[in-house]
Amino acid sequence: MRNEKELQKKYLYGQLLKQQATVLVEEKQAIEARLGEVAMTKEAINRIGVSTKGDLMWSPMGSGAFMVSNIADTKNVLVNVGAGVLVKTGHANALLILEGRMKELQEADANITAELSKFAQQLGALESEMQQMVHEEEHKKEMKDSHKHNHGEKIKGTGG
Repeated sequence: MRNEKELQKKYLYGQLLKQQATVLVEEKQAIEARLGEVAMTKEAINRIGVSTKGDLMWSPMGSGAFMVSNIADTKNVLVNVGAGVLVKTGHANALLILEGRMKELQEADANITAELSKFAQQLGALESEMQQMVHEEEHKKEMKDSHKHNHGEKIKGTGG
């Protein structure tokens, strides 16, 4: 009975680890999407650098909607530096800001990957412990059943 409660505790702990791992996987996916977005932004800044004033381009309006617009300034871009603050800056500086952002995202991605690896190791160890506990419980039951069976049976030729 004690073993059964321990097994339940370990099972619940395993479920908790799985839930936490699922949250980390979702965070990792969001970071990967953000990395892709930053890479596309860097590419767009590089393309604008070779454009001329008055060229047409598709400008995002949000929610996947775009409109055709004229390029009025090929030398500067607005970059979000955090907390909704936009800064007008040249291409080279904008690319440096985006590179810094990419490095931060890559570090966060690496940290999450390391955490997921730890969760996987913990889950593996936990499942191994649980299997061992089940095996021991089955062995105890078999021994108990075998013991009952041997003591309750009369042996031929002993007069019993």
